[in-house]
Amino acid sequence: MLRTYGYARIGERCFEVHNWQVRGRVNAIGALVGVNPLSIGLFEANVNADIFTAWIEREFLP
Repeated sequence: MLRTYGYARIGERCFEVHNWQVRGRVNAIGALVGVNPLSIGLFEANVNADIFTAWIEREFLP
């Protein structure tokens, strides 16, 4: 969400020069056995079916 409020000196307008909400995202996929983590993968991309399949193949098939 974008910020709807900002701060400026009294009598001055608040201009946004930087979008603080845009950051690199890290997505996590994890596998649990009971309550214990078995494997965790971190990705700097949106996780889709191809990434999920590659994670399964890399972590569990060998």
